[in-house]
Amino acid sequence: MANLLMHCGGKHITRDELANATTPLRTRSWVPIAHQRLLELVDQTIEGQGFHVTNQAHGLWGDGDRYFGLMELANGHTEDDYGLVLGLRNSHDKTFPASLALGSQVLVCDNLSFFGEVVLTRRHTRFIERDLPWIVAQAVGRLSEMRTQQADRLDAYKQTRIQDRTAHDLMVRAVDTRVIPVTQLPLVLKSDNGSAFQSRAWERLLAKWQVIPLYSPPRTPRYNGGCEAGNGSMKVRTTMLAAANNRGGRWSCDDLEGARQQANELTRRDKPTTPTSAQRWSLRTRFETEDRLRFQIALDEQREKVHNQTVEGVGDKPPTLHEKARDERKAVTQALQELGLLSVTWRSVSLPISAKKVASIM
Repeated sequence: MANLLMHCGGKHITRDELANATTPLRTRSWVPIAHQRLLELVDQTIEGQGFHVTNQAHGLWGDGDRYFGLMELANGHTEDDYGLVLGLRNSHDKTFPASLALGSQVLVCDNLSFFGEVVLTRRHTRFIERDLPWIVAQAVGRLSEMRTQQADRLDAYKQTRIQDRTAHDLMVRAVDTRVIPVTQLPLVLKSDNGSAFQSRAWERLLAKWQVIPLYSPPRTPRYNGGCEAGNGSMKVRTTMLAAANNRGGRWSCDDLEGARQQANELTRRDKPTTPTSAQRWSLRTRFETEDRLRFQIALDEQREKVHNQTVEGVGDKPPTLHEKARDERKAVTQALQELGLLSVTWRSVSLPISAKKVASIM
């Protein structure tokens, strides 16, 4: 799970390995609880509240002195728009008390960052085992009202339609205010030469957030073979969903959104065992500001190399739009390869090359 961060000496472990952690002897005023026992108490309590665990991750720091865990919960009424996550931690070196964090966004880290919508703690004293089940039940109970309010708010959002321009402005403001973190932004954004991608406002936005645009040569749709094939697939899926809802020939936004979700959650490349598109997206590389700076330096170097090669071949003749796009594509490809972010494989393609093969190659 992405929000269990172990980068300060901790390591990820399995749930079974947690039982191997030893618990120090108690003293008169300090009563440590076994990490495994804390997890068992939490399990028993959330089951009694009607929840079950759908995903979990665990980690230990040092020689097992500190435990960190994260669990995704469901109760049969979980909304698709948000989930319920429970974080927990426990220490045997008196660094922090036994702690629980619950909410739709919970962060647990071995650098001691620990937060959620509800956070409760219990010191390691005499009646810790007696009190922990009550503490977990109290935390889950406090979330019930918050969940109802959140569901009402999301329903209101769904019922409110806004113009594309307004949605665009909201997205820009979300990035500006860090609601959408910069690490969610791509390093390179490939597109055709549509007017939406040629505006100065769009160029300024990409420049501000250090996203490199990669344009296809003008009037060359074969460079977007994958996108064009995806458009055709979306058209078929949307048509089928509209027909299934007795709207044959009349699409709705719900049909299009359903087709998008279906394509992302069902489409797999190559083999049935490979990740879906949605899974690939969740596992994508996140880029920090330093990563973007390194890429920009590598790209500038590759641009200069490609330019020098072009000048040697054609002299000072001004490049055409197609040649500019070709050179930029080559520079971006080489920069990505240099940083280990792109691998290129070769395979033979038998002649003649049909339109279908061109779409697959491009």
